Amino acid sequence: MELRSDRPYFSILVPVYNTEPYLEECIRSVLDQPFRDYELILTDDGSTDGSPALLDAFAGTDPRIRVFHKENGGLLHTRRFEIAKAEGSHVIFLDSDDRLAPGALEILHEAFESSGCDGVFYGSLRFCEDRILDEDKLCDAPRIIRDKRELYRTCFLCDTYNTIWRKAVRTEVFDGRSYDRYYHIQAGEDLLQTVEILENCSSVLLIPNILYQYRVNPTSITRVRKTESYSLEMVLPSLITDFLREQNVFTDGDFRDLRNYFTKAMLDKIITVCRFSPDDGERDNCLRVIRNCGYYTENIRDAVFTRNDLGAGLLLLNAFRKGRFSFTSFLVRIYDAAVIPAKIFLKKIRNASGGAADREQ
Repeated sequence: MELRSDRPYFSILVPVYNTEPYLEECIRSVLDQPFRDYELILTDDGSTDGSPALLDAFAGTDPRIRVFHKENGGLLHTRRFEIAKAEGSHVIFLDSDDRLAPGALEILHEAFESSGCDGVFYGSLRFCEDRILDEDKLCDAPRIIRDKRELYRTCFLCDTYNTIWRKAVRTEVFDGRSYDRYYHIQAGEDLLQTVEILENCSSVLLIPNILYQYRVNPTSITRVRKTESYSLEMVLPSLITDFLREQNVFTDGDFRDLRNYFTKAMLDKIITVCRFSPDDGERDNCLRVIRNCGYYTENIRDAVFTRNDLGAGLLLLNAFRKGRFSFTSFLVRIYDAAVIPAKIFLKKIRNASGGAADREQ
């Protein structure tokens, strides 16, 4: 299908920041799609590598490519910039070091046209160089969700549904709300924008197709984020909880499940801090920020949790709640040194046993 004269069907939004080694592969994954009715918006967010020049080189090669350059404002700022520029009737998100699967646009076009839904959520895979690491189908068969409570439970209580790059939506879903105060969030911007998407979608289609290819970069170094970023990120649970209270569709049990979900997410942040802080002082500063946030003091600090709620994380939470940061870090080190290798060893045994059984058959 060729580009329509009035309005493209898809606007594919690609924020770009210092991804020169992977950028051409990302762009080619779009240009090689058989479905042609789209615009490709590429926005340089103040890159300091060769990305801007590469974007400019592509700009004159295809009329569907639109290139923008702006000062660095962060990922959320760049996504909102691109949404405002989008002229298509539907929006797709693609990170500049990732790829769209071959034929993805045809599948999404058919999904929207046959279902009439406002959003289509799809599966993804993770790859490293030429090797596929794993796949996540989202669901086993296509499923339409129209009930708001079911939609909110499905998407807010599972990390799988939070990523914005697994969502294609009608452009009208975005209502122009301001995100100015959250532009410096380093993690969680997907979840923040998911609120807007789910609120304004009257129906969502889940499909099992693997349409997004997420690159795992083996040369990247995971670093603890700036102390102030944790303060911003911990605002998100409160925002989502307040939103769900306003929607008035969740039961007490739903809110308890939501609290457990956010507590586990907080424990992940605590583990990240303990693993990657450059020193004990920075570690303690970050943990104090998390411990002083409003959501923790109002929903976690005095709450009663069971092992069914948090599993082994309950011990870590209790140490953190008592302010015993050195012991909290010690528990993380024990987990990394003993539990993770044991899990890997058991997995190898199971895989070997399964292979032996297959040979016998």
